[in-house]
Amino acid sequence: MKTSLPRFLTITACLIGLLVIASLGSQAQTFTYTGSMITARVVHTATLLNNGMVLVAGGVSSSYLASAELYNPATGSFTSTGSMHSARKLFTATLLPNGKVLVAGGYNGSSCLASAELYDPATGAFTNTGSMHSARELLTATLLPSGKVLIAGGYSCSAVLASAELYDPATGTFTATGSLNLAHYSATATMLNSGVVLVAGGVCRGLWGCPNAELYNPATGTFTATGSLTYGRVYHTATLLSNGMVLIAGGGGVNEELYNPVTGTFTATGSLNAKRFNHTATLLYDGTVLIAGGYVQSYLRTSAELYNPATGTFAFTGSLNAGREAHTGTLLNSGMVLVAGGTTDAGWGGVALASAELYAPVPGITGFVNPKYVVVGVTYAPPGPQSSVTYSNSTFVGNTTTVNSSFQNDFNFSVSVTQDLSAWTAVGGAGEKITNSASTDSTQGSNSSQTVTVSKTSTVSYQTAGVPDPCNPVNHDYDAVWLWLNPLVLFTYYPSTGAIQWNGYGYDPNDPSGGGGRDVFPVQVGYLNGHFADNPSVDTVLARGWVTLYEQVNWPAGEGPGLTSADKANILAADPFTNTNPPYTLPEPLPSTSADGRFTQDPYPPNPIPYQGDGGLSTTYSTATVNTTTASQGQSYSYKQAFGTEEAFSGGTFLSGVTVDLKTTDTLTWTYSWLDTLTVTQSYTNNLTVKEGTSCTPPYSGPAQFIAFQDNHFGTFMFYPGN
Repeated sequence: MKTSLPRFLTITACLIGLLVIASLGSQAQTFTYTGSMITARVVHTATLLNNGMVLVAGGVSSSYLASAELYNPATGSFTSTGSMHSARKLFTATLLPNGKVLVAGGYNGSSCLASAELYDPATGAFTNTGSMHSARELLTATLLPSGKVLIAGGYSCSAVLASAELYDPATGTFTATGSLNLAHYSATATMLNSGVVLVAGGVCRGLWGCPNAELYNPATGTFTATGSLTYGRVYHTATLLSNGMVLIAGGGGVNEELYNPVTGTFTATGSLNAKRFNHTATLLYDGTVLIAGGYVQSYLRTSAELYNPATGTFAFTGSLNAGREAHTGTLLNSGMVLVAGGTTDAGWGGVALASAELYAPVPGITGFVNPKYVVVGVTYAPPGPQSSVTYSNSTFVGNTTTVNSSFQNDFNFSVSVTQDLSAWTAVGGAGEKITNSASTDSTQGSNSSQTVTVSKTSTVSYQTAGVPDPCNPVNHDYDAVWLWLNPLVLFTYYPSTGAIQWNGYGYDPNDPSGGGGRDVFPVQVGYLNGHFADNPSVDTVLARGWVTLYEQVNWPAGEGPGLTSADKANILAADPFTNTNPPYTLPEPLPSTSADGRFTQDPYPPNPIPYQGDGGLSTTYSTATVNTTTASQGQSYSYKQAFGTEEAFSGGTFLSGVTVDLKTTDTLTWTYSWLDTLTVTQSYTNNLTVKEGTSCTPPYSGPAQFIAFQDNHFGTFMFYPGN
């Protein structure tokens, strides 16, 4: 019988159908027509949105276009959305961490543009944002780990540009950064796993096919030269592979080549079977790269090829139904690739196309493993026995994690995350979504090629009580760590390449309350570190006994569904104040932001918060989060956690593939990273109450005030003694 336990959140949105793994099998490695665009267009952009739809914008048809449309993979059709304020071609479109799309620069038929706009999927409208310092077309735009966008190079309609700029979504403005050492346009710009940007090829020094390459370092704001391409290239593609190298394909040269960030050099790899310019290159979930379309001399290409990093070779795959160049290729959440628009003649001189096609790759095998928990938040106890802090109608940021370090034996690794957190079950040795009426106010997304962020927006109030001893108001044993206790980690394994795709998190419907959703519980630090006496209700939660009752899960020797002392130690690391060697402290005078970026002073009232210790103080405050776009970047901690596997997967292809590395230790290596950012200021009304309740004997001699800090990882408030 399931135990009734307090719930942190209730799941109420609808899930859509089963993920049918075999559905692509009959169409594998072929292109099929899907719905056509409303407007034919070439040299446009296509951007995958967080909701799974694709924003297609601008370009040229019979005239320069400001119109935009949305492709819905569920219906296979395009619908109109709001238009840009300026018609433009040869511009950039970049998905920002807040879900909006930044379009910048381009050419409108008479002049190059400095203007930029933001598309908001929530409203379906474009709004103007700050303009670039230089008008430019054929530029590059790259999203940096900080959330800013690097704009580099391009053509001003009169000169090739070396200048570069940074767009800050928090301020909506562009600022100058270090310039390229060599002016380029039609170059490629690729974000490397290190956070450095590789700019390569294009047109430079009058060369139609430039061999030069440079690296932009966001930490220093400068470009430095790196190894040169073996061949000068233009209208080529640059694709970051799962192994961290960059594939440079097409645009000239005898061989294609690979850039190695470790050595800073380009080396030859296999050659395309059909030379091409102005094609598309799309990294698939199995780690291969789809090269499609393009032109050579006066001939359009209908052919497509797959590059396999494991063998360093290209092989033909299914052909396009229509030859096209200057089109777009967009990887959808389903793993299919949307190819849209383009032109029927080399050099953009032909008829613009409205048609679109879908490429279906060879499907993988999907399944999941069963970790015991995920840390989703830490809330801090305010001073005073009758005090409390309440989070209502707010964003509880959650965590950012990666598990790629669990895979060491030459696996390719990628991440693809849909926003819903869905119920999953094992059917016939494969993982399938469960169709039901449950959903969640929690969402997930990927903020890099390796990480997944889980966050929630609460619609009810969650309260953390104050420290009960009025004479000793600083006691982090009363902080609460919020644990998700029925998570699943979803993977797809591709036997043909050995690639592993992390699909994010799901949840087990066999949860303790029977609600069919995520089960998240607050556990006070004192119960985790042993400072508090055992509590049967807490022990029941952490034992996760429902796993034994409702599931057939295999565990490694010495492990089971319940949390161990090692698990509790790993959980405690989420609250920095549980560290005792050395203790976590802030220097005097108190900084506006801690040196590690974890905490930022709340600039709004109530700071400072007076505390008397005489029982007479009772005050209610309103607080607000602050924008911390970059304050918490780069901090992380890692640990191993044992996991279980469903019996349904035993002996199956999924289990034998995805756990080749994991079986050696029976653990997942998790890295919890402070990579997520708070980009919206959130106000709370009367959410903090400081109430002493009783007086101290002997008289209180502790801190006379406290300073409210924001935890930049979890978006909650911490209260530190003032000085």
